[in-house]
Amino acid sequence: MNEDNDTAWFGLGLIMWIERNFTESIVFIKKALEIDEGNPEYWLTLAKVYSDFSHTKSALKAIKTAARLEPENAEIWLTWAEIYQKSGELANAVRLMKTAIKKNDDPVLKYRLVGLLLEIKNEKEAFPVLLTAMKQDIVQIDTLFDFFPKAPKNKRLKKMVDDFRRENGQK
Repeated sequence: MNEDNDTAWFGLGLIMWIERNFTESIVFIKKALEIDEGNPEYWLTLAKVYSDFSHTKSALKAIKTAARLEPENAEIWLTWAEIYQKSGELANAVRLMKTAIKKNDDPVLKYRLVGLLLEIKNEKEAFPVLLTAMKQDIVQIDTLFDFFPKAPKNKRLKKMVDDFRRENGQK
């Protein structure tokens, strides 16, 4: 192996992560970052590994770096919110999604914000965001249902989605 090949080190880190060997995964991903410290994918993956390993502070540090390097990457913002959510910091996750939406107009971010708002029982704020997201891309609504499985049981949400689809000639 070429010691200066960041892709190879990163690949080894991915393999170790898949094999649930978190310590080795972190070592290899950090080696990749020594060679290419400006690679947001490496920082994102490092954050995910740290999160899986329950090192929230390290995960947050890595994901913040990734977001600074590539603010238009929705996956980075979604992962960041997930880290907050896993650590029970729903208010921080909501605040973060609002910031993310200002930097990135991806409807998936809006659907995640809707799910988080519903989770904290803030329907008043959730439904206007839902309407905006549906107008932007109704097909992506499945990301809301995947993230927040209780969503289809919310009668007001179900009616709003059904009405929107009917008014826009969709099933």
